Amino acid sequence: MFTNFSKNKFRYEQGQMVPIFIIVLVVLIIMAMVSVNLSKVAMTKTYGANAADSGALAGGSTMASLFNGIAQSNSTLEAKYWMFYASFSVSFATALIKLAFAQTYANQATAAGIIATGAACCAAPIGLAKSGVANLAAVASAAELASFTKIIIALNLAVLGFWTGQYFTYLKIRETAKKQHNYAKGYSYTFAFANSGIGNKLRSGDPPEDVTDPDKKRDYQGSFSEFLTSISNLAKEDTPPDEYIYPWKDGQDRGHFVKINSTIEKPDTFDLQVCVFPLAVELADLASILGLGLSAKADMIAAGEAYRTAAKFFALAVIQCGKPFPDGYVAACNLSAAGQASAGVGNAAVLAAIALIPAMIALLVAAEAGLMPERSTKDSEGDALDIICWINDVKPWDNERFVTVHTHQHHEGTDLGLWQTAYPDIYSYSLVSFQGNIGQQGGQIYPPRMEFDSDIIDTDKLSTTGK
Repeated sequence: MFTNFSKNKFRYEQGQMVPIFIIVLVVLIIMAMVSVNLSKVAMTKTYGANAADSGALAGGSTMASLFNGIAQSNSTLEAKYWMFYASFSVSFATALIKLAFAQTYANQATAAGIIATGAACCAAPIGLAKSGVANLAAVASAAELASFTKIIIALNLAVLGFWTGQYFTYLKIRETAKKQHNYAKGYSYTFAFANSGIGNKLRSGDPPEDVTDPDKKRDYQGSFSEFLTSISNLAKEDTPPDEYIYPWKDGQDRGHFVKINSTIEKPDTFDLQVCVFPLAVELADLASILGLGLSAKADMIAAGEAYRTAAKFFALAVIQCGKPFPDGYVAACNLSAAGQASAGVGNAAVLAAIALIPAMIALLVAAEAGLMPERSTKDSEGDALDIICWINDVKPWDNERFVTVHTHQHHEGTDLGLWQTAYPDIYSYSLVSFQGNIGQQGGQIYPPRMEFDSDIIDTDKLSTTGK
């Protein structure tokens, strides 16, 4: 019975395994194709991440190098400022000493001149002596004022020369910053595209002459190399755009593209530490001092001439005093009166010069205070209105110094008739800081600290959504 049941239920029928084998084979093929697709997606994702990281690091390294260079140049700017200010302070003190001596001599001239104005008639010997003393004092005062004016002229030239040196150094830093920013974006794109895996998907060599379709021409490594070269060449002349895309069609007419966006803020705004007085105000102040100094010097020279004239009259009066009375006496009185008048003129000139000295001192103190580094200003145009001491900071400011690179890869699948492969668009991004020493101080423009460096601080998650 058992034998009959087995024969009835499990009797052999030729070919009954073929359908099962076909089903299993189809499942295996589908699984293999799915595995291949997933492998390609994972590989594309890896290339996208590598492209974003390498592009961001290339841009960040270039910007870190730029900021280290700015910090180093800034230390030179600061050192030159303090050397200039120390030199100005020494000259300032010397100028004050010259004014003090000039006023002392002027006071002596006035004191002697006042006595000379009282030497009448046969008191001419006293007038002669005092007018001589007044003349010597006036000449000495004029000499001190001459030295003073030379110092002021030297200070004018020193301020103008210092401003010129600092300003053109600053302009050079700005120009370097502009170029390095362009290079940073260029390097960011070239490194990102070079690591995006495009080279592995393209045909080797240059496109044949019979290939005229631009998209198909770009299916060759030679065209891709020219594309990278064009990015580098543009970066040498101008700022690269915010986005580059490399599209191509492969031999099966499938469309592909890799799009990369690199964002690096321009270092075009500088926070400058400048002197209290703008250049024009400082030069005007010094010019006013110079004008007053020259005027005081002229007054003292005139006073000296007047005192010398008085001495001549008093000398003639002394001679007349030795002649018989009354003719000699009358002549002596007339000559002494002329001497007294000349001495009075000298006194007036000296007093005019003395009256200018307080104003010169006040303006000189203002000029010295005007060169103190007590003011800051933000400049985005390279203006030349202020006397630059050093650079406080450069935009992008602290905690904002980032390079962001986004990549987007699109690859069409193969049309197999009943079956069509498709690949999702792959998005990646990388965020790099070029502040240096994340979690610590890092680099700094002022006080200068050349420790800027590039570090990856954020990357995308394993996503194909573009978010």
